[in-house]
Amino acid sequence: MRRSTLVWGGALGVVGLFVVPLVGLPLGFALGVYLIERGGRRSRHAAWSAMVAVLRATGFALLVELAGALVAAGAWLLAVLLT
Repeated sequence: MRRSTLVWGGALGVVGLFVVPLVGLPLGFALGVYLIERGGRRSRHAAWSAMVAVLRATGFALLVELAGALVAAGAWLLAVLLT
C-alpha cells in the first residue's frame, strides 16, 4: 500500500469526523482508502483487501489503546483503595 493512500485516507477521515460525528473518522478513513485504491488499481478485490487490512490494523491499535487505558485506570483505582 502506498503512503499517499494513507495520507488521502487520513484526510477523508478528518472530513468524515466533521460530517458524521463520533464514527466519521474511521468511516471516512476506510472509505478514503477504498476509493483511492479502487481508483489506482481498478480492481474491487484489491481495494477491498486494502480496506480490510487498514480496518484490522486500526481495530488492533484501538484495542491496544483501550487495554492501556484500562490498566492505567485499574492502577489508579488500586492506589485510591490502598491509600
